[in-house]
Amino acid sequence: MQAFEPSTLAAWPLALCQALRHRQIAPQPLLQQVGLCESRLLSQPDKRIEIARMTQLWQLAEQATADGAFGLSVSRHVQPMHLHAVGMLVMACSSLQQVLEKVVQYHDMVSNSAHVALVHRPDSLGIRITPLASLPLSPLALDAFMATLVRLAKLISGLPANELLTQVELHRARPDQPHYWQQMYQVPVEFSQSQCILWFRRNVLQQQLIGDTGLLAAHERRVQQYLQQHQQAGYGAKVQLAIGAVLPRGEPTQAQIAQQLNISERSLRRFLAQENTSFRLCLQQVRHALACQRLRESDEDLTSIALQLGFSDSSNFSRSFLRWQGERPSQYRAHCRRSEMP
Repeated sequence: MQAFEPSTLAAWPLALCQALRHRQIAPQPLLQQVGLCESRLLSQPDKRIEIARMTQLWQLAEQATADGAFGLSVSRHVQPMHLHAVGMLVMACSSLQQVLEKVVQYHDMVSNSAHVALVHRPDSLGIRITPLASLPLSPLALDAFMATLVRLAKLISGLPANELLTQVELHRARPDQPHYWQQMYQVPVEFSQSQCILWFRRNVLQQQLIGDTGLLAAHERRVQQYLQQHQQAGYGAKVQLAIGAVLPRGEPTQAQIAQQLNISERSLRRFLAQENTSFRLCLQQVRHALACQRLRESDEDLTSIALQLGFSDSSNFSRSFLRWQGERPSQYRAHCRRSEMP
């Protein structure tokens, strides 16, 4: 299986720079702190930026602006062409539902730091964004991504947000000034939710847009070529990402993950076999990696960690960890702590 490193397009740090300048804040000192150069980003628009570095940049921007809603303002500086072929592809779609389907299918090009899926209710279709488990992703980054999707939908359809959406669910804690989010989405916004979802009205999704099938196909080919050239995640990595997103709610089945990836269970087995892996091995690798991280970086008790990894109790977790690592969780944690001592 090829290595998977979460990253995002240079469009995001560039839009962040424009939003800072709009507030009379020079972006260069912040970029320097994370090892980025604006002129290089402008000359290499296809460049990928590591998510850990972007998260640090978002944190610095929040400190510089003293504004927890700064991510919303960044979305105002993102245009379809900034998202390269994905942005142009959605502009050629023939309906908003097709727009959402293409965003789910090709979101990896814009950022592969989260799992994006469609979820259904009788009156609405939701686009759910679930950050990759164990990845330090800024709430401002999620705000920017979700607000950008809504702004694109408004641009494509010509409709205001309150005619497009029924509700917005956000994982972030309720802010001191929630009216910024209310102004952006113009529908009820629920904070401290278990997931991030934009709920779109079903009655507007099928309305015909001025699409262009020829342009759609051309831009889709460009997206696929980009993903191949930049060695984006194969199905093994996508499965690991999806598993990590749902593990805290219990151990997922292969059928559930296949449904999230919009493919059949049989196809998923075939794709994983082509990468010399399997669903069971992906599940084991995710649990092993997350277990090691939580044991190293937190003081959580073993029962809490076990439940977050989808185990029924700490005993099953300890036995599995001993098989993976050759030592018990408590021994591994003790070794890590000793190695960190000066």
